[in-house]
Amino acid sequence: MKVSGCFSRMTHNINLLDRMMAELHVRDGLASLPNGGKVLRQAAIRCIMCRQTDSCSAWLAADGQGSKTPMFCGNRDLFEQLKL
Repeated sequence: MKVSGCFSRMTHNINLLDRMMAELHVRDGLASLPNGGKVLRQAAIRCIMCRQTDSCSAWLAADGQGSKTPMFCGNRDLFEQLKL
């Protein structure tokens, strides 16, 4: 994979993370954590490495299909905790 392709994939995946966080309304919860920057960085790494981007894109295109984080999401546990 060329460097430009790698950066393109990373950008796409981070955009999915941003959309997922907005859809699930977890941004405020993440921002309120004392170590929110570190937690966000770890979540971003999971998204960058994710191979479920087609599933994620489809889930988001269907307006989230509900308020629960999808089972395929590598950040599911984090997002569900932030919604409490």
